[in-house]
Amino acid sequence: MTLTRFRARGFRNLEDSELCFPARVAVLIGNNAQGKTNFLEAVHVLSNLRSFRTRRVGDLLGPNEEAARLEGRVDGSSGPVDLAVMVTNLGRRALRQGSTPASAAEYLLSFPSVFFGPGDLDLSEGDQDLRRAYADRAAFLWSPNHLGRMREYGRALKQRNALLRRPGADLTIWDEQLAEAGARIRQARQAALEGLRPHLVSLHEEISGGRDRLEVSWTPEARASDGRSLREEFLESLARSRPRDRELGFTTQGPHRDRLSIEVNGHEVRHHGSRGQHRTAALTFKLALLRWSADQAGEAPAFLVDDPAPELDPPRLAYLATTLSEWPGQVLLTCTDASIVPFSSSADVALYRVESGRIRIS
Repeated sequence: MTLTRFRARGFRNLEDSELCFPARVAVLIGNNAQGKTNFLEAVHVLSNLRSFRTRRVGDLLGPNEEAARLEGRVDGSSGPVDLAVMVTNLGRRALRQGSTPASAAEYLLSFPSVFFGPGDLDLSEGDQDLRRAYADRAAFLWSPNHLGRMREYGRALKQRNALLRRPGADLTIWDEQLAEAGARIRQARQAALEGLRPHLVSLHEEISGGRDRLEVSWTPEARASDGRSLREEFLESLARSRPRDRELGFTTQGPHRDRLSIEVNGHEVRHHGSRGQHRTAALTFKLALLRWSADQAGEAPAFLVDDPAPELDPPRLAYLATTLSEWPGQVLLTCTDASIVPFSSSADVALYRVESGRIRIS
């Protein structure tokens, strides 16, 4: 899927203008604080309805702006699709083909993308929120219903946590709702992890030059035992943890607390990984998600890469450049100098210059 036209109005420091992307790879060059990352963030919001930098939608607005509007045309195998996102301090509103989509999933499947940039080392270095979010992204690609189940689970979790602070409150109905949604979430995460594993293992071996072995697993493992269903096991764990949950005032069991283990050569990379191993693991996970997305959609997603030089050393930058040169989908890359990422001479690349929020083809 390819973003062929894009326009941003009122978004951070970006100047209002329409951009076209005739080449498969668009490289945005400029000094720091000129708007390169703002542009990539705007495309990410159009694609994913959220920023990779902030949860505060008001942060996305330009100086003295009360609203921002992002518009894009995406060409895929089913023909062109027009997307738009309006952002205000109160939230976001998405349009697909000029109308409100039937669901968030319908919109999100219109222009899938994968982002790699500063901060992704946190996934390797042990941020479990990022690891769960990664797994949920992969699970959504495996089953778009995963998004709805996450929302159901979030609502039930909020209600159960509120009741935990009321002595003697009956938790039965919320335990049942948590178990129903939570079992499906764990099942989807496990299925996505099984699908990702071959990509993760092979990519990690390639990037590390065969020196390191990667293993990934969930705790608790999302597999029913002793003839019980995942739902029944989750209900039992909620019942066992109820006294402690009442004491603490929040739910201590469930998908929101599950942990994804990333091991290199038999050791959790968070505790034992070198800087180079963290870099390799972070790049591996994002490239695996890129491949997994293509597997599920049948089309290559866009790859958004923000200033990879601080995160990757020269050998890994070279590997990334080879991947970007060969990737069949669209690539949007920011950097301070085009020579930082050594694309192959055959790659279809267009250069853009970014200065004070203004983007022009170089």
